[in-house]
Amino acid sequence: GTVAPAGKYVIIYSASNFAAAYPGVTPDQTAGSVVTGNGDDGYFLYSGGDNTAGILEDVYGVLNEDGTGMTWEYTDGRAVRNTGITVGNPTWTAGEWTITRPEIAANMTPSVHPDGPAVLSVSFDKAEGFQIAEGAGAAITANAVNGTAPYTYAWTSSMQPADYAAVDNVFTINAAAPTGTYWAQVVATDNAAASVTNTINFSIVVVSDTATLPINESYTATFDWTTLPGWTGVGMTTYSDGDMSFNANGDMLTVKFDAAPDELSFSLQGRDTTAGTAPMNFVAEESADGTTWTPVETIDESVVSTSQTTFGPYALLAASRYVRWNYVNKYAFNLGLNNVVITSSGAPVPTVVISGDLSVTVNEEMSLTITLQNGTATEWWIDLTDPDAIADNSYGWVPATGAFTLTPTKVGNYTLTATAVDGDLNPIDSDTVTIEVSPASGNPPIVSITFIAGTGFSFQVPEGYTLYSVEGASALSGDTWAWTTLSSPTDYTVSGSTITILRAPADKRMIRIWVTPAP
Repeated sequence: GTVAPAGKYVIIYSASNFAAAYPGVTPDQTAGSVVTGNGDDGYFLYSGGDNTAGILEDVYGVLNEDGTGMTWEYTDGRAVRNTGITVGNPTWTAGEWTITRPEIAANMTPSVHPDGPAVLSVSFDKAEGFQIAEGAGAAITANAVNGTAPYTYAWTSSMQPADYAAVDNVFTINAAAPTGTYWAQVVATDNAAASVTNTINFSIVVVSDTATLPINESYTATFDWTTLPGWTGVGMTTYSDGDMSFNANGDMLTVKFDAAPDELSFSLQGRDTTAGTAPMNFVAEESADGTTWTPVETIDESVVSTSQTTFGPYALLAASRYVRWNYVNKYAFNLGLNNVVITSSGAPVPTVVISGDLSVTVNEEMSLTITLQNGTATEWWIDLTDPDAIADNSYGWVPATGAFTLTPTKVGNYTLTATAVDGDLNPIDSDTVTIEVSPASGNPPIVSITFIAGTGFSFQVPEGYTLYSVEGASALSGDTWAWTTLSSPTDYTVSGSTITILRAPADKRMIRIWVTPAP
């Protein structure tokens, strides 16, 4: 690949340390097992393979030598290839490099080139991977510098056209835009016709709708409680005296709250009605997850009157995060609920939340957001496994913003676990999600196959595609071939875009090749 002039490709060792030094900057690759240098190491670039099979193209330092005190030592410093060097050199040549020791972190910020001339660039006023609350809307402002003013700006986006507006250097996200992960790209052009492009990713997310304990809701005039944070209802209406009304079987009012509760109390007032069949069954319930419910109190017509009656206080379970009132069977009264009190002496429970669209097409980038609610993480442990249960470290992760990015290369289910850790490396909480990766749509071009008698055959992967898998079949199973996956290098070899099927699978009467769009 290539890096554009004034561009960057950032490979980092520690996601947390990098985020602390350069907040808002997204690394291109996290390679803790590869980039382990502490200032006395060398770096070696190979093409066509690794250090055993590839060709050495360029070096920094001398292979298998400790750099302490040597001309390539860069401890607490910065090493820069001189601008006049335009080709690789497989022999260490100190004169091709400028090494500054000590150096300040600001001069090592990605995309900052303190040694070179000012280069046309465009930046955003928002951090990469920022979040927008659903219904809030937002604006992104682009700012071009180091060119010939004035500048013009042209925007494109993965959003639907109706969900945004782009005028000059401002990209406005409409409040009605649906939740999801999106990108916006701007091309800035200066008055000398030079241009530069930049892209920013962002997400529109559902804000957690949770009430904060303690709760004390009491009203004397018409008010819809379901407009309060954390309150939802089914079939609910209101009375003019502030009560929430339960007038039919199945009417329910639920509140979700943020911490361990202590006690619950509330009042009920009956309004006479002849509808329904005895006995009345009105239940106050609690739940830890909003799915499994435990009765707190069951109320019948014998304890309800047309006067306001107080119920409770009832002790609630510490694990409960929901309380629900449910008119299971209406009889004798329509009911008005008021004066709800839920006390708490517990602090909010820290909770890791992974949010975003968990479905993606193979070889397409996806973005998620990982946050710790009601707590602060000193460190994060990110574990990702691919559909073959193999650890995958190809993701991007910015702890400062919670932005997680991944371009999956396999079809199937990836498993992502994020664990928040405190200063003593004790886990605080974790969350695990399944990322569903589907095949790419559309049909690739048919590959061109060359057959060489006695040596097998080869073919070129079409431009814009990469090899996904090779399968062989030797017999029919019913009306279809019984396919098995072939392996490399036993059954086939890969050299650039050329795939060669070897003689080893000669017993296969059919060969099937799968390709997928390149990332």
